[in-house]
Amino acid sequence: QNTIQDVLLNRLSAGQAVYTLASRLKILFSSLADVETPHPSVLLPALEELAELVIIDVPAHDKDWLKTKREVVLVSQSDFPSVLNLRKIALQAKVKGVVLNRVYSEPKELSVKNVADFVHATVLGCIPEEPRLRESLRVGQPLIELYPELNTTSAFKRTAANLMNIEYHSPLKSPPLLARL
Repeated sequence: QNTIQDVLLNRLSAGQAVYTLASRLKILFSSLADVETPHPSVLLPALEELAELVIIDVPAHDKDWLKTKREVVLVSQSDFPSVLNLRKIALQAKVKGVVLNRVYSEPKELSVKNVADFVHATVLGCIPEEPRLRESLRVGQPLIELYPELNTTSAFKRTAANLMNIEYHSPLKSPPLLARL
């Protein structure tokens, strides 16, 4: 499997190491091997040549990523300790917005408005907690492909559309008013 480490060690170009899925999503995997490499942020220009939107999952306090001065989307759960940590990071970054993940819609969580006000950023999406995510991980298939009918699937797609500044219309039909009562 081609990985980001292969690119960082000049064994492959970024284009050679990126996998393109049927959905046209491009993925650059990381190896679990402990290999000494330059910081992955050096690859941003090459990755930006391959896609108009680059999403990188990085540790919360990796200062080298913050030094790139790129626009970031912060992802967090909506409990107070997580959002407090988010605010600390937001003070050091150019924040495009926030995505709330694993939302339970319980009173212990902060509201979307409270998160946006506290972090001083737009909430681009809320992804509800989904018990079937474990099943999707177990079988190695994305949740949105395995369970396209879920509200969580629509939330992922709506959030992706918000990231790309496009309008999203869910194919899921909302139940009639009487069915919701």
